[in-house]
Amino acid sequence: MGGRVAVLGLGRMGAALATTLLKSGYQVAVWNRTAAKMQPLVEAGALASSSPADALAGAETIILCVGSYADTLDLLGDYAGFQGRTVVQLTTGSRQEAESLR
Repeated sequence: MGGRVAVLGLGRMGAALATTLLKSGYQVAVWNRTAAKMQPLVEAGALASSSPADALAGAETIILCVGSYADTLDLLGDYAGFQGRTVVQLTTGSRQEAESLR
């Protein structure tokens, strides 16, 4: 049931999404700057990731729940592995910032 999903950013929204995905049968890889935030999700069945790139490896869907587009760019840098994947960016920002991630 379900494919692999990566959730980067485990504040209230990211943690809630990861929990719901786990309960729905998805394999979920999680990453957060504060590693301790991963622990409850790992105990619920998520895969702890050592880096954003580690979380993204093999994920069909990528959910980004970080503070800003600048944070996204800091985390992902030149990462070019988005081809053929679904990316859900839940960061607040402008249209121009969203288009800059293409």
